[in-house]
Order: sequence, then structure tokens, then C-alpha cells
Amino acid sequence: TAIEGEVEIRARPSDAELLVNGEEAGRADQILKLPVVPQTIEIRKEGYETYRTTITPRPGVPQTIRIDLMARDNGGSAVLPPIFTNSQGQTLVLVEGGRFQMGAPRREPGRRANETIREVELTRAFYISTREVSNREFRQFKEDHRSGIVGNYSLDIDGHPVVRVSWEDAARYCNWLSGQESLSPAYAVAGRRVIGLRPPTTGYRLPLEAEWAWAARYHPGPRKYSWGNSLPVLPGSGNYADVSARSLVSRSLAGYEDSFPATAPVDDFPPNALGLYNMGGNVAEWIHDFYSIFPATASGLELDPLGPEEGEFHVIRGSSWMDSSVSELRLTYRDYGKDSRPDLGFRIARYPE
Repeated sequence: TAIEGEVEIRARPSDAELLVNGEEAGRADQILKLPVVPQTIEIRKEGYETYRTTITPRPGVPQTIRIDLMARDNGGSAVLPPIFTNSQGQTLVLVEGGRFQMGAPRREPGRRANETIREVELTRAFYISTREVSNREFRQFKEDHRSGIVGNYSLDIDGHPVVRVSWEDAARYCNWLSGQESLSPAYAVAGRRVIGLRPPTTGYRLPLEAEWAWAARYHPGPRKYSWGNSLPVLPGSGNYADVSARSLVSRSLAGYEDSFPATAPVDDFPPNALGLYNMGGNVAEWIHDFYSIFPATASGLELDPLGPEEGEFHVIRGSSWMDSSVSELRLTYRDYGKDSRPDLGFRIARYPE
């Protein structure tokens, strides 16, 4: 009896044609039982770019391929889908590149010394997840992970962001997710050492710092905070250190109530113009880049910056449920670290091609 594994195919458009090892297998949306050897999967439809991948089924471990076929324009070129859903059901949106300033002016209230202004241009479009990775999603990769508790409040709720993960944990999750979809891993792993590949592959990774800043601040226009350009924090803006968190933090926002003493659901509070939730608030987020302080005298345009090639710490961006100061609430706020925290999680990104 042949040893088989289950592979679920989910494609849009749903009437796309499926081929397995070159043989027609009907419509793309179906569940297959395939021998545990490499299988070539092809999904095609007239007017769309054909998708091909190779996957090895695993006995007892169902796998899923989710794909939004890219439509061709009138000239025959592929058109990237503006939104797609991956194998874990996570939604990612396409963000076109652009030119902008990273950092903050020296006289801006709350500005820190590591926020020097840099001229940056992103020449490549990228996908970024609309939500932070949840406990439920991370436990599909690492079943025994626990985000724990703080005070009397659980941080381990399925739909809340995963926390108490190191940068290496987050990078390994990205590699695992790339493996689920037969994408090239974005990180090289040698024992405990994890390093981002240069140039980046099309596999899942943490957002580059420039990508995070562009997606958080510049759509539809530059903004200082996630809710706008001035204080106080507008009602319902996000999950910060509010009055309900006073027993857990040393300082809180007087008069602000978001109803969550600790973490909140990953899709709570209004998203920004790109549809991204919690770019300010809920949990701070690990970034792909090694941390560095850039000199104030630096000049010239940086194209698709990847950060330093090595370092001890990684960049952390965004405020969290523990933050309330003017410095921390701003979208230019830069932190760094190497250890896990109860208010630190991550979201995912990748290049489309």
C-alpha cells in the first residue's frame, strides 16, 4: 500500500485548472491524497500567470497550498494581486515602494538620538501581513509555546498576538511558513545562529525597518502618531498603557480607556489606510534589520536598505500595551533588543517576486 499524505489546494480564481505532475486533475479547489514523494503542482487559467511549485506530502501532516493567480494585463505582463491569503489564512497586502524620510526632526518633542533623518527609497513592492502573528498561528509552528501571564491577565489567548518570542524564534517561524508553501527560506540557520540572507529571497521574513516605517507612517500621508499628528490619543485609537493597565505598568495615559489591561486581539481597533492593524499599540514588533545608530551627517539616498550585516541587537518598532510616553507613542520611535518580552511580537512580510 502506497504511503500517502494530504494536500489541500485552494486557489483564486476557484475555477482554475489543476495539474499534478503534468496530468490534468480537475479544478484547483480540492483535497488530494498523494504519494509521499515530490509532487509538481501546477495551477493555470487563461489570462493569468501559471503557478508551479513542488511539494512533498507528509503522512499524517495535512498541507495546504493557497494561491491567488496573478492576472496579466493587456500587454501580457503579470499583475500582482493587491491582497492574498496564505496557507495559514493570514492576509497580506501589497505595498508599492516609494521615496520618503525615515526619522524625525531634532526639535520634535519626544525625539530620540537614534531617529536621525535618512532619505530612503523602496524600489520593490512588498507584501506585509495585516495582523500581528497570533498565539494560535505561532503554535502551529511551535506547539508548546506559551506567552504566559502578566499580573492576573493571560497573554496566551488564541486570537491575541504571540509574545515572549525572541527574534530568532520569529525568524524560524518565517522559515517554517516558507517551507509550508515551498518558498525559499529568508534566513540561514546554523545551530542557534540565524542570519537574514542577502539579497532577501521571496520567502517569508520580518519586515525591513524601511518597509515598516513606510507602511506605518506614509499612507495616505506622513503622520506622527497612528491616529494623526497631535495629542491627546484619540478614543479607540489602539491598545496602549491605559487606565485599565495601571496595575501592570509604572505610567499610564490619564483619561484614556481601551478596555484591555494587557494584549488585545490582533484585529481589534481600526486599521490604517493600508488595512494594517495595530501598527501603533498592542505589541511592539521585531524587525528584520540589525540595530544601528545612523550618523546625523549621513547624506545621499539609500535604496532598499537592509541595515547592518551584523550586530548584537535587532530593531524593534511600534509602541505596545505597556507604552504611554510621547516618545514611545510616535511612529518614528526606535527600540532594540535581543531578548523576548511580554509586550513584543511580530508580523510577517515577503517580496512577491
